[in-house]
Amino acid sequence: MKLALVGEWLSSNLGDRAIGDALAISVTDLGHQVAMVDLSARESSAMSTQASGVSFAVGRLPAPVYRIIGALRWRLTERRRSRSYFKSQTVDVDGVLIGGGQLLADHFLNFPRRIALLCHALSESQL
Repeated sequence: MKLALVGEWLSSNLGDRAIGDALAISVTDLGHQVAMVDLSARESSAMSTQASGVSFAVGRLPAPVYRIIGALRWRLTERRRSRSYFKSQTVDVDGVLIGGGQLLADHFLNFPRRIALLCHALSESQL
């Protein structure tokens, strides 16, 4: 059985990376294959560090302005890119595990829309 482990594995947060590594080891030890899927649809950790400066600057704006910018960015670019990424990363998996520390501390509710998009991609592949 191949499982997709979904979380913020490629973020700059080392805790989430440690959680991902621990989950991957545990699932592999149980005899399953693992596909690591980054919930923010990053292909490498370099994408996380490139965006962190912009995110820091935008994060310092008043919360309503930050939310509007985030919603626009999601609608204009990230939703399409994320949908394509999730479809390609989950095409041959038998199940999905979602985990990670940042998912519990999402003040601007970015992760629910990413999880919904992931679920949509999974339903299209009939998982």
